[in-house]
Amino acid sequence: MESVVRVAIIVGAVLIPLAVLLGVLSIVISAVRRKALAAIEERFGGTPTVRAEPMANFMGQQSIGPAAARGNGALVLTDEVIWFRLVVPARELEIPLEKVTGVRIEKWFLGKTKGRPMVIVDFDLGNGPDAAAWFVREPDHWRDAILAKVPS
Repeated sequence: MESVVRVAIIVGAVLIPLAVLLGVLSIVISAVRRKALAAIEERFGGTPTVRAEPMANFMGQQSIGPAAARGNGALVLTDEVIWFRLVVPARELEIPLEKVTGVRIEKWFLGKTKGRPMVIVDFDLGNGPDAAAWFVREPDHWRDAILAKVPS
């Protein structure tokens, strides 16, 4: 009987903090998602979008290097631009589609990976070649949608 009580205490000591942690994580993710959706609405209110991902995971920008801020934010493709707003720290990247020089799918960017494919956009905003990468749902669909909108 004593061993059953010990097991119950150990299980409770593990499961209760884990449940609390998952609850807090769920609240944080919901808050980030709400912020990203608000940013999309603020920026694109009535403008039609081709694709939008409120929880895109930014892996950095080549011109900034491996120390570039990573994190979640809103990624939007319209008929004219690729727009991204990182939630924390608040930062925007806007890439006019006529400045896109390529789009590819790879698992590594700036020496970073999560072991799954990400969409990488190559572009030149006038300061020389650059690139940015995001983990998104359906990276192949993002690549194809961007390529379909890039002027020939």
